[in-house]
Amino acid sequence: MSLSKYLMVGAGVAALGLGIIWLSKDTEGVKFDAKIHTIEKLYDVLEDIYLEYACSYIYYYNMIVNLRDQG
Repeated sequence: MSLSKYLMVGAGVAALGLGIIWLSKDTEGVKFDAKIHTIEKLYDVLEDIYLEYACSYIYYYNMIVNLRDQG
C-alpha cells in the first residue's frame, strides 16, 4: 500500500472515532443531587434487583437440575 492509502485509512479511523465521541455526548443527563441520590436509595434499588433476579435464578436452576436428573 502506498503512503496516501495509509493516510486515508488513518483519517477515516480518526473521523470515525470523533463521530462516535460526538454522538455519545449526553447533554441532558441527570445531575447528581445528594438529597435524592442517597446510599439508602441505592440499597433499596439493589434489593429490588436482587429480589427480581433471585426468583429467575431459582426457576432456571431448578429446571437445569430436573433436566440433569432425567438424563
